Amino acid sequence: MRLLYFLPLLSTKGGQERTLIDKANYLVGQGHEVMFVTFENNGAIAYPIDKRILHKDISCRYFAIYRRPFFMRFVAACKMKRLFRI
Repeated sequence: MRLLYFLPLLSTKGGQERTLIDKANYLVGQGHEVMFVTFENNGAIAYPIDKRILHKDISCRYFAIYRRPFFMRFVAACKMKRLFRI
């Protein structure tokens, strides 16, 4: 089975991150393929993950653009949408 987790980040030490990483480590040990895709990860992953787990951060911070003026917000949103298509 192939599993893809799409979530904001894995760099904070919290319950969601711990549970997902523990579950992913177990599933990889059972022979499944697991991949994490994060879009706001700003540091190292908080808990140790198995080497067979793939992790890709697309560095797309949608929530940060709302502090900008309208035109700059529009341009930033277009750039971020392009990143999500890759």
